[in-house]
Amino acid sequence: MKQFKALLLKEFRSHRFVFLLPAFFLAGTYALFLISAIIGWIKMGNLSGVMEIKQMSPDEHAIIVWAANYISAMIMGWVTVIAGAGLVDHLLNNDYVKKCEIFHLSQPVSLKKIMGAKLSIVFGGELLLVLILVLVNSLVLGILFSILGVQSGFSGIVPAIQAFMATAITYISLLAVLWFFASLFRKNSGYYTILIIAGINIALEILKYFTGWDIYSPMDFITSSISNPIGLQMSNITKGMVPTLRPQAWAGIFNLDTLYHLLASAALIVLGYIAYHRREVK
Repeated sequence: MKQFKALLLKEFRSHRFVFLLPAFFLAGTYALFLISAIIGWIKMGNLSGVMEIKQMSPDEHAIIVWAANYISAMIMGWVTVIAGAGLVDHLLNNDYVKKCEIFHLSQPVSLKKIMGAKLSIVFGGELLLVLILVLVNSLVLGILFSILGVQSGFSGIVPAIQAFMATAITYISLLAVLWFFASLFRKNSGYYTILIIAGINIALEILKYFTGWDIYSPMDFITSSISNPIGLQMSNITKGMVPTLRPQAWAGIFNLDTLYHLLASAALIVLGYIAYHRREVK
């Protein structure tokens, strides 16, 4: 256990900037919002916008709270996907780039513990970090809405969690693909990922054209992992139908498609471990 904790600490210290990118993004967003609010207050010097919000109906307040929490959590989730994409390649191949791979892998620690620490940072620590940020952001929004006179300003915790869970499914699915290819290729794994997936998809499209077979492609896996977990109908958002949005969001998260994506992601992670284990140490 001490070895594993030491490995986790080593990986965090080595890649903390990329790991903490979602936190930096949220802090920067708050700073930008605060500066904009101060400048607006100095120039405008009135509360007309606040008064307009207070005069809105409870249904309008509900959709404002729902949309603000859901959209902000979704944005943070996608920032985490971007950070995780960079984190995967850093964790698996940075030792090779810095020419210290032999030194680290020759330590009296099993490869399972080494890969387990890397896996925990990517799929455990990063998701835990963004969950904390989403909850903190929901609390901040609740305080802001209460100041502005919005009814039920703290009711946005549920849509915030729903957006987090939806993007977490996307995060796991996409990063499992990147994990597999980063385990195969030490350099330029992102480019190889794009080229191979595009090549397979083109080949399957040609096969489909000549045979009429509808074959599930890697691109189908990627696009469905992005679109399916959201599960919302835009018409209900524009109409402000919050009571119908919540069950739609849960339905997009808890379904067989999500299970298939998680199982496929687990298989890719295992295959990535096997590929990493078999590649020549340099």
